[in-house]
Amino acid sequence: MSGELEKGLRQALRPVDPGERFTDGVMTRVGAQEGARPGRSQPDTPGRVRAWAHAPAWRWLSGAAAAILIVVLVVHTQEVRHTREGLAARQAVLQALRVTAKSLELAKRAVNASDAPTHRSDSGA
Repeated sequence: MSGELEKGLRQALRPVDPGERFTDGVMTRVGAQEGARPGRSQPDTPGRVRAWAHAPAWRWLSGAAAAILIVVLVVHTQEVRHTREGLAARQAVLQALRVTAKSLELAKRAVNASDAPTHRSDSGA
């Protein structure tokens, strides 16, 4: 069964010559598109470099504006992140200072409690 399926797939997917009529139609459409482009005597080079080199000034300006906008957004994002990290670090330091203050208060109480005389020898009585 799988042999028949494979044979059918191979037959359906084999390369077939589309014929002269198809080729002529494609070439006619390509010629019509090239004729519709004014001032194009030489073929375009690959890539967008050539298109940008002959683009109007507004395209250059819009590209430059987009680049500047991206840079501004990146810098702003970094500043916001830096501010958030600074605030988080500040909160952590304040929390550490609170814990340290409580620990020092407990230590002070323990030292004062152990230094306090339990009986007075100079009372004279």
